[in-house]
Amino acid sequence: MEKSSEDGRFYDNDYCFACGSKNPLGLNLQFTLEGDGTCSTEFTASQHHQGFRNVLHGGLIATIADDLMNNHLFRMYGASTATAELTSRFKKPAPLGVTLVFTSRRVEVKGRIHEMECHVRAKGEEAILAVCKGRFIEVEF
Repeated sequence: MEKSSEDGRFYDNDYCFACGSKNPLGLNLQFTLEGDGTCSTEFTASQHHQGFRNVLHGGLIATIADDLMNNHLFRMYGASTATAELTSRFKKPAPLGVTLVFTSRRVEVKGRIHEMECHVRAKGEEAILAVCKGRFIEVEF
């Protein structure tokens, strides 16, 4: 029987919508640790990911950024965290059919709270399409 979170703990069953390899309907994100202390992932949206016509749904941008920042903390710093707060600022529409690059960095650590930031750009472009910020709290898994 699979463990649940009823005891207040989180359990990873590799079925995360964003990065779980066992989720056939998920985004199956892959992450790359960069030498400059950042972490990144790429995503190319199709029509079934849209909000408005030919524009990636903002909720998916936030979802990808959230998952990237959380995985960044685990992969680079060994911190097991859960999202405490997430904000997104959408500066320009994110187009479908274009590879988007999400890049995260850790901004600050205060006790068990890690503050993160993620920028979203079209691959090969400098213009920032979205900025997401999050606070992640260390939790017991």
